[in-house]
Amino acid sequence: MFKLNENFLVSVLSPECNSCQVTIVDNALSSPADVPLYAKETAYFNNVGADNTFYPGIRDKMPQPYLRFLSSLIERLIINGTLKGDVTTLDVFRSELSLTTLAPDELNLYQKMPHIDCLNNDEYAVVHYFCSEEHGGTSLYNFKPLDLVALTKEQQVKQMIEQVAAQPNSHQSYIDGDTPLFERVAQIPVKFNRIAIYKGNLLHSADLSNPINQVNDLDDGRLTVASFFYLAS
Repeated sequence: MFKLNENFLVSVLSPECNSCQVTIVDNALSSPADVPLYAKETAYFNNVGADNTFYPGIRDKMPQPYLRFLSSLIERLIINGTLKGDVTTLDVFRSELSLTTLAPDELNLYQKMPHIDCLNNDEYAVVHYFCSEEHGGTSLYNFKPLDLVALTKEQQVKQMIEQVAAQPNSHQSYIDGDTPLFERVAQIPVKFNRIAIYKGNLLHSADLSNPINQVNDLDDGRLTVASFFYLAS
């Protein structure tokens, strides 16, 4: 279960903004159906918010074999030069099986804007898609008032939240494109068994406006695994 496909394919998305590189890995798992099967037969999905994040859906932790698979893949990407860093510092510290379920009228302020996962440059986010292309991918955004795609200070985050709160009519639902405050600078398309890797301090959001992303259904919903790792540069 959760074995690396030796014939995985790597590509790099490089938007026209500083430090915005996204590493994309296709055909990552040798048996990708193992994850939906695990979701149906083994996982215990907790209530929305039980993981102490603003993720708009339900989650459960992935088992250690998945973390070992992901560590093995990242090590290969470091060795071949796709990712820059010291392999001895690699630490995959969290993987969450995730299914979006909230409707737009159930969202709070923080779920209507792009977000970051950390403030430092040495942590990365990973999204592993187990859904069809119609579910929509993941987008990177520029916060136009500061002209920033990566946020590295608490004050920047605070300013963003305050300005979104001051413009509620412009942020009434899931963000899926440009608004008066945000410009979409890149979009990662969904593909089953595709992995996207990017720095956790980049402003990003899943593209969830399609109602198919708001159903609690493991066959038809937007099933992903969200992971996070540390890698010293």
